Amino acid sequence: MKRAIVVPDEVRESFTGELIDPADPAYEQARRVHNGLVDKRPALIARCRTVPDVVDALTVGREQAAEISVRGGGHNVAGKAVTEGGLMIDLSLMRGIRVDPRHQTVWAQGGSTWKEFNRAAACHGLATTGLSIMPYLGAVTRVDPTATAFPHRSPGYSLLIVSQWQDPAETEANIGWAAETFEALRPYMSGRRYVNNLSADDGRMVRDIWGINYERLVRIKRRYDPDNVFRLNHNINPAG
Repeated sequence: MKRAIVVPDEVRESFTGELIDPADPAYEQARRVHNGLVDKRPALIARCRTVPDVVDALTVGREQAAEISVRGGGHNVAGKAVTEGGLMIDLSLMRGIRVDPRHQTVWAQGGSTWKEFNRAAACHGLATTGLSIMPYLGAVTRVDPTATAFPHRSPGYSLLIVSQWQDPAETEANIGWAAETFEALRPYMSGRRYVNNLSADDGRMVRDIWGINYERLVRIKRRYDPDNVFRLNHNINPAG
């Protein structure tokens, strides 16, 4: 039997978002993500609205949950946004975006989607991420590989094989053709990977994801998350 997460009264009274447990009518929809094959059941979903909500949720999770997941837009292919039996911190209500055109920087909360982020930046003439656009050219390739965590700045093509279906009976066939297509194209691919498109089994590719920036990110992980609390992802282990 899965262990329930008990929210202290003082946290429940001050929490401005939503605390959703398996008995809540909103639970089934709240636990779903874009990838319909992901069918995990968190013990509690903390749908946060403010930073203090996040802090309170994290405190409760560290004290009681076996693991903590973080949901942003919910489009991660591997479904890492959802935990099985732990605490899911849902940031989907936190979608604030602030653009500083003078310094050409954008601040965005964790629930913001690419569409929202790109629209806000474009209003100020700023180019943003474009990984779904092929070929992989333009402003994104003119950024130094060490300027951000994302290292892949060489011109080329970004390939995403999209296999989508609604009938569960078609699952095997659709996964099959996607895998076959990938294998057919593999000889022509580089070793570069984009984290949001990886499957749950691709954690071994974490060095390919971050490339030249991997060791620097390990040092950052050691500083801010030495206990690896945020490990339900294609993880950068603080142990290196």
